[in-house]
Amino acid sequence: MKNKTLLIALAFAALTSACKKQNDQGTQTADVKTDNCNCSAEQASPEIKGQSITFGTGNKSIRLTKKNDQFILGSDILLSNEQVAYLKHKYDPSGTATESTFIDYLSKRWTNGIVYYSIDANVPNQARITDAIAHWKAKTKLTFTPRTTQANYIRFVVGSGCSSALGMAGGAQKLNLGSGCSTGNAIHEIGHALGLLHEQSRTDRDDYVIINKDNIEPGLEHNFDTWEDRGYTGGQTGAFDFGSIMMYPSNAFSSNGEPTITKLDGSTFGAQRTALSAGDLEGFKYLYPDYAL
Repeated sequence: MKNKTLLIALAFAALTSACKKQNDQGTQTADVKTDNCNCSAEQASPEIKGQSITFGTGNKSIRLTKKNDQFILGSDILLSNEQVAYLKHKYDPSGTATESTFIDYLSKRWTNGIVYYSIDANVPNQARITDAIAHWKAKTKLTFTPRTTQANYIRFVVGSGCSSALGMAGGAQKLNLGSGCSTGNAIHEIGHALGLLHEQSRTDRDDYVIINKDNIEPGLEHNFDTWEDRGYTGGQTGAFDFGSIMMYPSNAFSSNGEPTITKLDGSTFGAQRTALSAGDLEGFKYLYPDYAL
């Protein structure tokens, strides 16, 4: 069965898997290798320890990381104030606001398939960005257009680590690229800016991988939650894709050098940051059906 990858936007209608789950270790796509990922760079402000924040209690709770005034999901996803307000209300309701007050902030995709962007003049090696944009343009029908006066756009800035907002968050949403961020990392972060989460966030991931929680750096365990664990409405299609550009490697956020993720047989794997996999592109059409090739 041809692999397809997880593509999920918060509050995006749940999708029924087009393929039956397979207990087969999740064959990786043939057109990508998983050995060139500087995935440790894919963190927001990695020099800051951060604080683990929980909204809600027990089974009805969500954990995020807070660094200074920024709430972070999955290590490199920057949440807007509106997205945090929605999640806080969902898990720890107060006042008279209703869920529908916030829902649009979690489901916004780029209107008419046009992504506006700007690049700060002080960002070094801007070819990382232009090459990443060119890759998305070559693989999809999305239009990436330099911003003039548009209100909503991606602003590529100098930052420590690599990180991005999720979906069309609104306003000038930052996509941070530190000196260690490659073109492949930029492709990954643009994926978040389009509304994509990490592949290991799939709800069926336990059919393909083992999460070794004892090896995860304390306080970062929530980076391995599924989107259902977090209480999101989302979707996924096809089989688990080890070749997805949105996938963590086995050593992600390890506290002791031992793997945090393995295949079911205990073997380890890398992650690739070269190109969107065939599975990524097959899944893309579920999020932007009118803009897939």
